[in-house]
Amino acid sequence: MDSPAPSMLSRLSRNTLILLFSNGITTGLAFLLTILIGRGLGDAGLGRYAAIMAWILPLTILADFGISTLITRDVAEDRSRTENYIRQAVRWRWLLGGGLVLGIWISAPWMASDPKIVVGLRIASFLVLIDAIFGVYTAVWRAWEIMWPILVLNTGLLSLQVGGAALAVWQDWGLNGVLAAVVLADLVQLGATWLLWRWRFRPHLQGGTPAPARFLKLAFPFAFGGLLATLYARMIFLILETHTSAEVVGWFAAASRFIEAAKMPALALFGAIFPMMSALLFEPAQLRNLLKKVTAGLVLYGLIGAIVLNLLSGFLLGFAFGSAFENAVPMLMLLGWSLIPSLLRQNLAVFHYALHREQQVNRIVLAVLPVQLIAGTLLIEKWGGRGAAWTLLCTENLLMVFLWLSYRTMRDENWHSDTGILRE
Repeated sequence: MDSPAPSMLSRLSRNTLILLFSNGITTGLAFLLTILIGRGLGDAGLGRYAAIMAWILPLTILADFGISTLITRDVAEDRSRTENYIRQAVRWRWLLGGGLVLGIWISAPWMASDPKIVVGLRIASFLVLIDAIFGVYTAVWRAWEIMWPILVLNTGLLSLQVGGAALAVWQDWGLNGVLAAVVLADLVQLGATWLLWRWRFRPHLQGGTPAPARFLKLAFPFAFGGLLATLYARMIFLILETHTSAEVVGWFAAASRFIEAAKMPALALFGAIFPMMSALLFEPAQLRNLLKKVTAGLVLYGLIGAIVLNLLSGFLLGFAFGSAFENAVPMLMLLGWSLIPSLLRQNLAVFHYALHREQQVNRIVLAVLPVQLIAGTLLIEKWGGRGAAWTLLCTENLLMVFLWLSYRTMRDENWHSDTGILRE
């Protein structure tokens, strides 16, 4: 039986560590930026900044339209597609992102009633286009399994943003000055990205690329999947906000922060393993064994994480948020046990994506969303925050089981030999 080569596993470990380091630095610098804005502009200034970014971040995801995921998968399969995919993606970025920038400028007065937020939205709107174009190049580097440019460029960007924001606060330029500094830092990052690509990475091979309309059609399932994932993650909070108090929502949010932190190493792993799985599309024996090894590691990591969170939940919440959040302890203990099914279902989803089964993932999430809505409403009405934790624990297990059954069916139907894997 074939197994992943040592060089493959060492690449996976190295790339996971780089992405983990990148995510950690990015999170830390973003937190520092938030503190800087809060201290320099006050709670009102931070509130306006948060309101602006609450619009900009989802619109940036919309401008991406799943194209980055498509690039990572398809270029990992065949690097000769790189130049044509970049050209096609950048065109769509200008159309989608540019259209959204124009739309924000026109509709900003209807997006917010605060005149300062309206002006801020127009300044920050350029982030939608700039970040979308930057995402094209990071998608290619992920496909090539070269992660260090992502670390360098993201660290440089956040450092510039923090420095620019500090200057804006020091010079008393207000929120608009801070936002202008953030946009300028993004523009510098994009310029550095383009220069690095032209100087160090640009290939000379020219492979095929889908027609423009088909290119967007291929990316659509990833865009739709991102929308479903956002809805799945947000629905619990929507139900909590409807049926409980603000305090309960705060307790659950505090508990959720520790789950997000515990998932950070695994998310770095998924970012590194997706292009590797995509490149092994026609090497099913190696792909199966890679999946088994990663699954075993995730089970062990999830089990250790669940035990640690259950043993230390009271200390962690008290240390981070204070004694007022002691009611979040049972929520965190329950959510800790959701780590295992959550990590396994994300791993299986990445596996399905690599094998061109993204539509199957979307169908499964669509099937589980009504269950989450009904179960969440019933359990939250009865048990509040603990009901929300029970709901998440149940739906994570349900998603994991459905994806595993899909994997078993796909394996039995398409992996009867090692000649290749059939696609949807």
